[in-house]
Amino acid sequence: MAQAKQKISVSKASYKELYSIFVLSREYFPYANFTYSEIERRVESGKVIYLVARVGGKLAGYLDFELHQDHAKILGLAVLDEFRGKGVGKKLVGRALAEIRKRGFKRVYLFVSRANAVAQKMYAEHGFVSAGLLEKKINGEDVLLFQKDFSK
Repeated sequence: MAQAKQKISVSKASYKELYSIFVLSREYFPYANFTYSEIERRVESGKVIYLVARVGGKLAGYLDFELHQDHAKILGLAVLDEFRGKGVGKKLVGRALAEIRKRGFKRVYLFVSRANAVAQKMYAEHGFVSAGLLEKKINGEDVLLFQKDFSK
């Protein structure tokens, strides 16, 4: 018998989930070198919002975005390997875009590795378009700038 598809829930990260976010950051974005204290400071600033996805009660991934004066920027998206390809990333991006739009922002940016075709496809499905290649590499990789305008 096929396993039933588990529900994905997305919510704003609670304070007790920050350690899990820290662990995922170290695993998926080691070059960012975030400390737990820095993640706390980012949350307390009110300018960086963390969303978490849960599947069957287990934290499956997170997304963080930053609010600027005239735009927002998705900073990172991490999904545990066991939950990849199950819609977790799509749910996180969808919720982030809804939150950003609700706050009145008209444009959102993100960076994505040129080699990450799966992520690029998912972002395109959410209406993002490539806005060019960064001059600087991140973690030794070419990085594309993607943007989404809510007015379009």
